[in-house]
Amino acid sequence: MTLQQRTLRQYMQLRNQPALREISNETGIQQTRVFRLLNGSRMRLDEWEIFNTIVSNADSDLEKLARDCLNELSIDQLSSLQTMMKQKLDWKRSIDQAHQKILGA
Repeated sequence: MTLQQRTLRQYMQLRNQPALREISNETGIQQTRVFRLLNGSRMRLDEWEIFNTIVSNADSDLEKLARDCLNELSIDQLSSLQTMMKQKLDWKRSIDQAHQKILGA
């Protein structure tokens, strides 16, 4: 998955699959261009920066939460949280591998 695809996927998930008009209004990118980007056209750097800024702002909320957890939770609670995060990541990776096998077959 390319950086562009990953950024667009994260944006679409973050905004709950918005309509082209909503994406255009939020990003300032013309609807026809948004349509082309969502259908595989290569992004210009300035377009990627717009989408990445929106996604990064949401990521910063997660980073802040993680810092708060590190500062306030006990070692046991952090260990439990870490285990759960590893399980989620392992689960996601196994699903991705299964999809790759299906698509490759």
